[in-house]
Amino acid sequence: MTKKILIAVLAVVFVGTLLFVVLSTGDDNKSEKDGSITTENTVQVEDEPTDKLEGPLYDYDLAEYVTLVDVKNITVDTEYVEDAVSKEIRNVVAKYAEKKSVVDRPVKNGDIVVMDYVGTKDGIAFEGGTANNAELEIGSNSYIPGFESGLVGANIGDEVKLDLTFPEEYRNNPDLAGAKVVFTVKVKAITEVVYPELTDSMVGALNSDNYKTAEEFKSFCTEEITKYYLWQKYVESCTVLKYPEKEFEYYKNQLVSYYTTMAAYNGLTLEQLVVSYMGFKNVDEFNSTIVEQVNVTVKNEMVAFQTARTNNIKVTDEEYQTEGLVIAKENGYDTLAELEESTGKEYIELQIMQVKTIDFVFDSNAAQQ
Repeated sequence: MTKKILIAVLAVVFVGTLLFVVLSTGDDNKSEKDGSITTENTVQVEDEPTDKLEGPLYDYDLAEYVTLVDVKNITVDTEYVEDAVSKEIRNVVAKYAEKKSVVDRPVKNGDIVVMDYVGTKDGIAFEGGTANNAELEIGSNSYIPGFESGLVGANIGDEVKLDLTFPEEYRNNPDLAGAKVVFTVKVKAITEVVYPELTDSMVGALNSDNYKTAEEFKSFCTEEITKYYLWQKYVESCTVLKYPEKEFEYYKNQLVSYYTTMAAYNGLTLEQLVVSYMGFKNVDEFNSTIVEQVNVTVKNEMVAFQTARTNNIKVTDEEYQTEGLVIAKENGYDTLAELEESTGKEYIELQIMQVKTIDFVFDSNAAQQ
């Protein structure tokens, strides 16, 4: 996990697709739920949604909107962190892995299986449910629940029948959502992937300033993943008293405008886009998802702003210039001024402040351990 990737991951915690939307639809002269979703937060799809923000973000007393918790009381799930670090290591060593054909043992987790399969619903094969010589990594969660685990223990030549149920929300094919089906799977080949230990040379090939050795890489990943975990739990533990109308409407309109423009660009109505291409049942379901996304973003930002204000966390001019240029280059801009022209200074400061707030939460928690 490079620092660049980490910043991108942390940005998703707060802004999700919203910063992408800001970058994409900004000035073209040059992207346990708290609070209730009420009818006041219902997305009304407009022909030309407005996306103007009246005044700076959250320029009022946030104590009326969100209640913070003491981050010192949050416990880190070390098993989650260790598993996430292992996945980061696996991503690095994957290019050095060896594949070995297996003939003397059954399928186990992590193997790559070559198979033929036929899926039937009420005894009739359904569209998209049949394949020959398909490759599947067991444990990748690429198929519906129960498919991959059902192949563990099977040997080459075995034919396995899997009685499964598609998820209730299955946007790849809404007709199969919640359906009971039977997959008949024939295992044709098993390949074991052998991953080597992480070495200093592998880490050195990443050309990162944040780590040079395998141990430094592990330490870096452990700290950054712990920061991410702590922030998520911190935000979840805080309570939204109500959602501010100004920011909610602004972000909602940014998203609606983005998808409306996307639809028009492709010669579609918004309903055609969200139903036929995005897998929603109808526009109402799309609207509900927009509301959920915006509420998550607004909660993250309110918690960040209130935590920063309560603890006097500010972005200095030097930090703005240095970190802002990094953000600009990561988003394809040559200069900070170009990014400012597209998104405005406030959004750049927001990203920098959020990362500083995450560091504060991490440091405050670590001090109590």
